[in-house]
Amino acid sequence: MQQTEPKAATSAPLLAEADFRARLGIAERTFKALRAAGIVSAPLELGPRCLRWTEDDYADTVSRLPRRERAAEPQTLAEGRRRRIQKLKTEVSA
Repeated sequence: MQQTEPKAATSAPLLAEADFRARLGIAERTFKALRAAGIVSAPLELGPRCLRWTEDDYADTVSRLPRRERAAEPQTLAEGRRRRIQKLKTEVSA
């Protein structure tokens, strides 16, 4: 009779809060704010103080993160920038 080797774990390891935050590149305070806002999935509770997240939870969180849109430049800043460029052009040509 042949002995079979145990199969390697096919599922990804669970992520602790510190690992989850490190992957997102955020601080603890930001992580807690995202959890309160419902952006971060609820963790698996393995014990009273042992919370873990799956790879799927991480992917879901990344997909729910808010995206920031680039705001248009205020008119006064655009005009000031144009004036500075014109001034430099006249100084260089003179």
